[in-house]
Amino acid sequence: MREPRRMRRAPGAHDSPAPAAASIAAPTATGAPIPLLEDEKVIRIATSPTADTRTCDFASVTREQLLESSRQHIEDVRVGLHFFAQMLYRAGMMHDVDKVTDIDGFHDDFVEGMKPPFTSWLERHYSLNRHHLAAEGGVPNDVNLIDVLDYITDCVMAAKARSGELGRMIEIDPKVLERAFDNTVRILNTAVVVENPPVDGPELMALER
Repeated sequence: MREPRRMRRAPGAHDSPAPAAASIAAPTATGAPIPLLEDEKVIRIATSPTADTRTCDFASVTREQLLESSRQHIEDVRVGLHFFAQMLYRAGMMHDVDKVTDIDGFHDDFVEGMKPPFTSWLERHYSLNRHHLAAEGGVPNDVNLIDVLDYITDCVMAAKARSGELGRMIEIDPKVLERAFDNTVRILNTAVVVENPPVDGPELMALER
């Protein structure tokens, strides 16, 4: 069985501080340090032109070649999904941590009702956390689908725990969702490095196979 490929760091995958690697040592809500993750910013994959009829001379592909390239594609997708799982894990570990690390500032504003205009604590909270996608000024420029999942989870968990029901459906600006989708594609596309890519290979987008 082929060993899974290691994922290594490459700069520039995303630019906002909140889940930057430097922040991972911050304490969790329980006070325990957040474990450092294995570097996952670069995914190295091998070429596999025989996995698709549009990238090879399909009539000459053997059964064994097709089997091997299919196995490789399945493994590549698993590695890609693990990459996103690591991002999601990191988002969960960093979610609202400043409510604990700055409990005094949080409490001072809380007992005042946290009413507009925004307090300095709340402004800082929005700048540190990427999931306030319905708030004015709460959408990061590089918003992605991990942030969307964080936002959905935040809203559902808060509503169910605090009032017992979700109440109304969560809303998001379609333009924000589209930007998050595009940025997520860019994150993975930037992270994936093909070793020994074919020379003058066909330029194909979204093969979905």
